[in-house]
Amino acid sequence: MKKILWPGILLGLIMLVIGMVVDYLFMLIPSVKADYTSEFMRSWQDPIMTLFFLYPFILGIAFAWLWNKTKASFTGKMRGCYFGWLLFFLTTVPGIWITFTSFNLSLLTILGWTVSGFFSAKIAGFFLAKINP
Repeated sequence: MKKILWPGILLGLIMLVIGMVVDYLFMLIPSVKADYTSEFMRSWQDPIMTLFFLYPFILGIAFAWLWNKTKASFTGKMRGCYFGWLLFFLTTVPGIWITFTSFNLSLLTILGWTVSGFFSAKIAGFFLAKINP
């Protein structure tokens, strides 16, 4: 449990920071800011939005669990990198695909979420390979 829960929570914190930084940078683009303030998005004043911040922690724990189950399959110096690619293709790509095809959001908003997911997944792979070899 200590190889999953604490690394997952720490990873969740790292991914939260990554997401906030990337989202902040992309929100400097007017079309992205417009997407975030549109009727499509829930208002930040809505108490349910506080649950949004649990997402990276849930994902971090899931990533830590998956790493613990599959780490023997990844070998060599690049094992964290390969695991990061796996995470990116399993989590970000399908989510971005369905978002792009289903929601009327600017391409730059979708690109921002893709960049955030990419960096989160890659850093997750490196982080988990380092702390749970």
